[in-house]
Amino acid sequence: MLLEEMTYEEVKKYFEDGNDMVILPCGSTEQHGCHMVLGTDFHIAKEFAKRISERTGILVAPTVNYGYTEYHKNSFPGTIGFDQDLLYDVYYSVSKQLVNLGAKKIIFMNGHGGNSYVLKRVSMNLRIEFGVMGLILDWWNIAGQIKPEWEELGHAGKPETAAMMYLFPQYVHKDKIRFEGFKTLADGVETRGSATFGYKGINYGIWLNTIDVTGTCGNYGEDPKLATLKMGHDSVEAVIDNIVDFIKNGFSKMKID
Repeated sequence: MLLEEMTYEEVKKYFEDGNDMVILPCGSTEQHGCHMVLGTDFHIAKEFAKRISERTGILVAPTVNYGYTEYHKNSFPGTIGFDQDLLYDVYYSVSKQLVNLGAKKIIFMNGHGGNSYVLKRVSMNLRIEFGVMGLILDWWNIAGQIKPEWEELGHAGKPETAAMMYLFPQYVHKDKIRFEGFKTLADGVETRGSATFGYKGINYGIWLNTIDVTGTCGNYGEDPKLATLKMGHDSVEAVIDNIVDFIKNGFSKMKID
């Protein structure tokens, strides 16, 4: 049930009938290695939202196709995004308008890790100002909790590539997959991402640009060559099953006095 495909009278009736939940897909437009398209994150977020809607009847608002992507902009043409303050304003403005329509619970179906920090701030302020609940669904995190090997700990790595193979195979260019690993920035310091560095068994957070830590393609984490269609199918369907179960039997019943 996509808001963009409904008339205003149909949207009005949706809320008049007692429905109070809306899904807002949140993506980004950014590089995804040499082998996947710039719209990977928003394609995944919208597809998850659509499939969840089909099984719950929850209205899906139009996808926010831009996210916080500053760390990918250097050296990767086509990456377009907002700074965190502007992204917050966009999410919060859209959310307030959904609240004015009648939404009391907003489900942020997130396809991009860089959005997560902003969405937490949005959700807290929606609760404080309007008494609204915000549910943030980072699909890769849920996948990893179901099965550790399904969590995308990098960017455009094995799990994310597998998900795209299942959902949008036309956007995965297998012949262009390259895996260059991480750059070593200091002896004894293990680069584990663009913001995570290990030293003597402890992880430390240092935010850098993607190009600072990886090769020319911009993907990192697990080798995307190891991605399979079966892994994509199994992980995506398991995540959707768990989300739908939680929404129906958990989130929809949560009440705060």
